[in-house]
Amino acid sequence: MCKWEGFSGAVYPDTLAYNIPTIGYGQTYRAGDVFYNNITETEGWALLLNTVNEIYTGEVNRFIANNRLLVNQQQFDAMISFSHNVGTAYWNGTAAFDAREILLNAVVPPEIPQGGSLPAKTTAAADLYSQPDRSSPVQGELMQGLAVEVLSADFSAAANDGWYQVRTAAGAMGWVRSGYVRFDQASSMTHDLNYADAWAFGSEWLAWHHAGGNCWAGLVYRRLGEAKIFSYGNYEEADPASPLRKHNTYGYEYPDCAKQFEARSESRPQSGPRAEREPLFSVSCARGRLFVEALANDLAGIRDQNKRAGLRRFDELLELHRLVALHGG
Repeated sequence: MCKWEGFSGAVYPDTLAYNIPTIGYGQTYRAGDVFYNNITETEGWALLLNTVNEIYTGEVNRFIANNRLLVNQQQFDAMISFSHNVGTAYWNGTAAFDAREILLNAVVPPEIPQGGSLPAKTTAAADLYSQPDRSSPVQGELMQGLAVEVLSADFSAAANDGWYQVRTAAGAMGWVRSGYVRFDQASSMTHDLNYADAWAFGSEWLAWHHAGGNCWAGLVYRRLGEAKIFSYGNYEEADPASPLRKHNTYGYEYPDCAKQFEARSESRPQSGPRAEREPLFSVSCARGRLFVEALANDLAGIRDQNKRAGLRRFDELLELHRLVALHGG
């Protein structure tokens, strides 16, 4: 997240966000806020870590808890990065946010008896394919909110690829991506983001690349990196310094205005094993521990430069120690 944001020790107007005062690693302020200018990178880390824990983790954790989601660290990291850049209101609000619906559709595939079916509805318009493969012929389009019967499921753990075979009331049969289907009995199912439809999620995630009404390449690549992290734990390609950071490695569908920024890889790397899941998260404890050590080493220098600032940073240091201890550091 810090690499995507970049660091500035002095306050500057963020031209992509209506010139809002910004400092450190994307720390923003409103009119009347009191803050320290000309900060060090270490102080920037402190501001970011405290802000993430005080503001962003709370809303994401509330979304996770309210919907009883099983989530791993890479998925949480991607959601936090998105929230820090776009805002937290979409997770628990009522505004349209298709990526949220795709995540809420992620359930452990239910057992469907031979010859049986389970009732469901589509949560977005979706193509109906002849086979569980995007290269197969499209037989038609299912409109949003259409009642269907789910006949079977096809999930690939390696590619995070999920499909349901469905039948409509009119008798049409075919395969639709799992990200666009919600079971009528979803409330009694296990909601596990390891079964989130990677292609549907990544393609929708890429739509969030506008600022000030314009399409920005930097935001396209940030969303792409977050999607790679969320579904595949691919932090390496997400790094802004990676030569593959612009590559559409997993074949997401780019919005029309962003297609000019798309670069495709010749081969698609396989994802590693799925990470273990936990219901709630804070920021990475390992990173927090390293930061606490760095902040402790720099504390004396901060006090010499500005006694009042040093006292404030000391309070932050104590808070960081508490957070690390609380989360098993």
